[in-house]
Amino acid sequence: MTLVSDSISAMVFFVMFVRDNVGRAAIFNTIGRLFEGLSDIAKAVLIILVADTLLGYHSEEGWTGFLDLLLGHYGIEVEEENIVLFVGIIPIAIDVLFKYWIFIGLNKISPGAVVTIKQLDRH
Repeated sequence: MTLVSDSISAMVFFVMFVRDNVGRAAIFNTIGRLFEGLSDIAKAVLIILVADTLLGYHSEEGWTGFLDLLLGHYGIEVEEENIVLFVGIIPIAIDVLFKYWIFIGLNKISPGAVVTIKQLDRH
């Protein structure tokens, strides 16, 4: 029953997100204005906080706990080796995409935040 209700909820959200251009644009504009309203230091700290939470030193335990919680929610039993493989690959892929976004995309949006991040990474 959980799988059915979660699938229906995800499908409804996806359809609303794809079809409602005005709502989607409003969400993205609001997030953009909130991010642009921050100082360069605040942007850099927020980016580092998110990156360290998802990809930092202790992220392996967080990813393992998240997968155990998610798979347990659906009653799926998975071998430990598969979880270790997932935790070894997915955070690295996210890290690569995140660094690409920082040094390509963020450079266009907020060059000062990129400079601050580079300065913080050196120390």
